[in-house]
Amino acid sequence: MSNTTTQAQELWTSYTGSSVDNPQVGQIRWGGLFFSIILGNGQQNWLFANLPTPNIRDGWKINTLKLRIRTESSPFGGIDKVGIRDGENVVHEFGSGGPANPPLSIKSFDRWQIINLNIPFGPRSFASGLGVSIHFNNRVDTKEDPPAPLPAVRILISGIGVEFTK
Repeated sequence: MSNTTTQAQELWTSYTGSSVDNPQVGQIRWGGLFFSIILGNGQQNWLFANLPTPNIRDGWKINTLKLRIRTESSPFGGIDKVGIRDGENVVHEFGSGGPANPPLSIKSFDRWQIINLNIPFGPRSFASGLGVSIHFNNRVDTKEDPPAPLPAVRILISGIGVEFTK
């Protein structure tokens, strides 16, 4: 009789050690307990960050990416793409389209919320350090079709977490 148990480990990081793609786009604030960006009508930008990982030789697999997010000032802006990389290899790209990858629309208007992004088709192995790319957009895919210009949106991230299993 086999007795298998699953182990889980959750690791978090803040915005420290992260960078934006274009520091000229949006009003960016680093400091305090969160990273924030204010995007005006039609603006978008990327945030890149390293993810904490357990020892790769211990058999851990990435299961879920977690974002602690809040948006303010506009119900239309937020995050519409999130990519996870293992060195140069793509682990998964959320929101890039396709049958297993529908459009992404992460908003948390005026309240902090932890968003869980589960890796499709189960946990994935990784071979080196993990990184994440997060795309901020003044207008994410919504059912509404608001008239232009859209109001500015403030997007805040206070933590990025990863759940591993083995």
